[in-house]
Amino acid sequence: REHFGEGVHARATVDAALLDLMYDPQTSGGLLCFVAPDDAETALQLLRAAGVAVVDIGQAVAPTGHVIELA
Repeated sequence: REHFGEGVHARATVDAALLDLMYDPQTSGGLLCFVAPDDAETALQLLRAAGVAVVDIGQAVAPTGHVIELA
């Protein structure tokens, strides 16, 4: 939080436990994969078929002034 805190904006409706998880060092690393919107469902299906536990967590949007925007 000390390093990235200024670049993160979370709406008041974001659960505090989820926000804590965003800063947990155990969740750092290769967690995100960006795929073109038209390919997202196929990518999810292929990864699941390969035994990978995946979840669609959001989308990339125009910059808001924050590195991460939790809504």
